[in-house]
Amino acid sequence: MNDQSAQLPWDQLQHSKDGIPWPALHAFAAAVPTDPGVGQQLFEVYD
Repeated sequence: MNDQSAQLPWDQLQHSKDGIPWPALHAFAAAVPTDPGVGQQLFEVYD
């Protein structure tokens, strides 16, 4: 995991009764263009 992905809100992606964690999803979406490895990490974590 690189510095950028280490700073992402991984723990906020868990399902909750509060609904979809939109702020966390936006943070990941913003990171993917500058670090394509983030997308791969998401696939590995949630596969």
